[in-house]
Amino acid sequence: MTNCFKKHWILIIGMLLLSNLSISQSFISFDSENPGVYKPNGRYFMVHLNPISSLAAECTSQTIKLDIGNLTYLPGSNGPLPQGVVINPVTDSNGLTILTITGIVNDGKQGSSLAFDVAMQFKPGTCDGVKQIITATTTNVGCNVASNQSGSIEAISLSPNNAIVEMNENYEKQPFCPRKIIKYTMHASNPLNQGFNIGKVKLRVEVEKCATVMGVYKNNTYASVNPVITSNGSVQIVEFDVPDIMLSIYGNTKSYDIYIVYPCLNGNNSDCTTGRKYISVSMTGEKMGCGIPFETEKVTKSHLISTESATCGNVNCIPGGDVGEIEKIALYNSSGTFACPVACLNAWDRAVVRLSIPPFNPNFTNRVATVDIPNGIIISTAFVNEANSCGTPYIINYIDAQGNKQSRPFSGTLTRKIEFITDCIISTPQSQFCIDFNYDPVSPPASGSYLGFYFTYTSNGAKVIEGAYGATIEQCFSNALLVKQVRKASQKVFENNYNASAIPGELMIYRQEIYNLGTGDNNNVTIDKIDPNLVYAGGFKYAYQQGTINDPKVFTPLLGKNSFTLPELGTVNVSVPAIGESGTVTLSGFNFPCTVKKLFIEYNVIVKNNVIAGTKIPNFATLTGSSRPSVTPTNNITIAAFTYVKNKMFVKCSLANEWNESGINVKNEEVVDFKMQFSNAGSTPVVLSELLNLKPQLGDLYELGSNPRKSTFNVNYYCDSPEVFVNGVLTQGVSFEYALNSPTMDRSMLCPESTSGNSPNWISTCDNANWFKVNFPNNFRILPGDYVDVIYKGKISGAVGTAYNSFAFSAADCSILSANSNTLVLTNDNTGIGCNSCTLTNPYSGDMKNLFVNLLKNILTRKINGETDSQINGSSPEELIALMPYIKNGGGNKIYNFSSTMNAENKITTIKFSFTANSENDVTFLEEKGLDYNPEVGAINPSYLNIDLTLFDSTNQDQYFTTCRKTLDDHGTVVSDCNSKTQVKNIDFCPTRFCHPMNGEIKTGE
Repeated sequence: MTNCFKKHWILIIGMLLLSNLSISQSFISFDSENPGVYKPNGRYFMVHLNPISSLAAECTSQTIKLDIGNLTYLPGSNGPLPQGVVINPVTDSNGLTILTITGIVNDGKQGSSLAFDVAMQFKPGTCDGVKQIITATTTNVGCNVASNQSGSIEAISLSPNNAIVEMNENYEKQPFCPRKIIKYTMHASNPLNQGFNIGKVKLRVEVEKCATVMGVYKNNTYASVNPVITSNGSVQIVEFDVPDIMLSIYGNTKSYDIYIVYPCLNGNNSDCTTGRKYISVSMTGEKMGCGIPFETEKVTKSHLISTESATCGNVNCIPGGDVGEIEKIALYNSSGTFACPVACLNAWDRAVVRLSIPPFNPNFTNRVATVDIPNGIIISTAFVNEANSCGTPYIINYIDAQGNKQSRPFSGTLTRKIEFITDCIISTPQSQFCIDFNYDPVSPPASGSYLGFYFTYTSNGAKVIEGAYGATIEQCFSNALLVKQVRKASQKVFENNYNASAIPGELMIYRQEIYNLGTGDNNNVTIDKIDPNLVYAGGFKYAYQQGTINDPKVFTPLLGKNSFTLPELGTVNVSVPAIGESGTVTLSGFNFPCTVKKLFIEYNVIVKNNVIAGTKIPNFATLTGSSRPSVTPTNNITIAAFTYVKNKMFVKCSLANEWNESGINVKNEEVVDFKMQFSNAGSTPVVLSELLNLKPQLGDLYELGSNPRKSTFNVNYYCDSPEVFVNGVLTQGVSFEYALNSPTMDRSMLCPESTSGNSPNWISTCDNANWFKVNFPNNFRILPGDYVDVIYKGKISGAVGTAYNSFAFSAADCSILSANSNTLVLTNDNTGIGCNSCTLTNPYSGDMKNLFVNLLKNILTRKINGETDSQINGSSPEELIALMPYIKNGGGNKIYNFSSTMNAENKITTIKFSFTANSENDVTFLEEKGLDYNPEVGAINPSYLNIDLTLFDSTNQDQYFTTCRKTLDDHGTVVSDCNSKTQVKNIDFCPTRFCHPMNGEIKTGE
């Protein structure tokens, strides 16, 4: 080996090492927003994976094994995963977790990437400095090529110190006066489920040396915590133990009250200076399990001490003056004001008298609290929230104006006082006397006025405290509200369905609940926008009644009208989209009085076929009236992952325009067109690999398995290249293969694999081939709602009999058997004339068909709109007169022998009539499942009916001419449905001449 060669070899090895190192470094890393190795415990962080496609076609996919050790996997916090990627975690008995990541499909592009982020965290309470190696390795699937993508990163735990202390003054807005007791409340908390458990906890309070600490107690109790009080210069230090504060997803807080008295500013206490006074609190402890001490920062409050008589009353500041506190009363309710007195909704509120008595005051006994009731309210109940020493409930008396007492409220406004009596000793610093009331519907207090109560508190007959308190009554406004729900149609009842899941094509039901909690509101408008991923599907109905969401409703369908009228609301104008379209559902112009009733609206929507899994379909709705608009929270329909495909075989005579999905009548030597259609009817992309077809022939089988199709004549395929369309657009890059093998060929390219029969011998030419295979490019993805059509020709070869055609497909690495739903029938019964019908070539057949369809629409429309059989019988519609020149039995001047049938849903299933009195059933219209008609539209005109016919089979005028109804498949392609058909005779559908009907007026001169 020469030195030059050695140098080059070393250089090549170095480049490879650098290349692999580069791949390793970019393959796994922390996300760019938080790239550091130190990760707070209890808080998720992202590991960024960037698998690189290094093989063009040999390998089908990759699997990543991500070993995260003692970390916790958090799937709900992952970044967006690529379509099809799935992460499966497995945790062993030692708490070690491995994530297996699949669905990383090789796209065939060298060097392309598929990056995503995986969320994980150190467990809450993990000590500082704990290290975790995170390792990722890749395995190629579908080949024997080893992957060079692997790597590891290290994360180090960092415990965040979330522990905090807080301090606030007593909520009664106490004055800060000398010789008056001041209450502070302290909170020590561990508010998040992150960081560490706190042990050996102490609270440390620092106050000025001149202050007198009256005591420290558990919050709102008389339970002392026995603090230790020491001095340090001009500061007093108050310390006491606190129970361990453990991590919790709900937070964990310990609360305590401290009572302090400051002396008079100009007294004889030389340790106290005048002016502002300071108090601070901090917390110390230990990180449990780690042995690491910690301390929070101090929280400090300061206040000016005042001696003003307006604030503090007569403060006794002479030497030796007493220390005391005036007990406090306060009004408490949730909003700070009383509710608007809307009598029609039976509005109510609660007045709470809150009494504060410090724990070191004398123990009051034989206590009586009396509340004077203001005018304009009706008392419904009263109760006391207090833990007393004996556990005996208060005696509550309701008193009228004459002093009569009873244990329940007097009727109406007759209750004038409420008395609360107990002989128990106080055992809590706060007592709450609660009074629930409604407003007097006859003479309520005015909105915006002041509603005042008077409170008296005695002990052993001696008055302890008294005072007035109250609050302002809110102004009254309209408060019309809108609540929305959504559910699956299959669910039958609404529960708490504010969001729902669905799959493409699924029928869903929206509901609106409109009500008013305020004064009356006029000119209301609701606008509900139907998302473009949905279409309106009718079913609009309404109910106006009292009750909750779950109560049974008595709904009335709209039935095609554009408004409905309710006595209290007036006329409600309704606008809805056309069925099958998106748009808005609007209600407008209606009043909404103050009432306990609610307006319920329901209507149907259908999820479109092309919506991808994971899509959130919102429902935006607003309610606007004479007051503020009400914007409701968004409801979401979330599309579930759902893999579902359809395959369908179609056939038509080559000269025909419409495809038939069930079969046609043919003759020997006639040419037909076949169409194999594969469609994605699910919500996830599908990879289509191939379509497989066994041509109809004697002794044929279905494409998979050994079940016979039992064809009795052959169809020979043309060797012209088939055409392939994706969503109706011609596509390239598809290849075709053929095999001469017998129908028992081993179908090893399909799954499950078959071991019977002979192995396929695929060739590129189709001469005399029995088998036909369509090969799609690698990773040929069919998105939800997309479809593929493969169209080719064949020639009938055989006598009277039946031939069957079907196909199988290979998608997502597995083929599915062609079943009967995929099979169509070619019939040669030697009675029809097959593909040589004159209607395929006669230039006037289309015009004749239109004349006949117009007559059918006229008759069906009249029947839907309520005419009876006897009214239609004997009539002479202009559509019949236009058809009369082509009626062969001399009739056509009016309708004879008319009859109809309806199904249980009141839909038309058949109509029959004749052109002459002596002819029987010249026309028979059959609709097996009932004519597709939406009763919402009400009265209709003939243009509403979507009726069209395929001129399928013609004979002479003495025999029946059978037509098949034209329909549209899921993709808008015209097909024929011969289960819905019309048989007609005595009409010439292939005339030699045709005269276009003329409508107009002939005017003579003056």
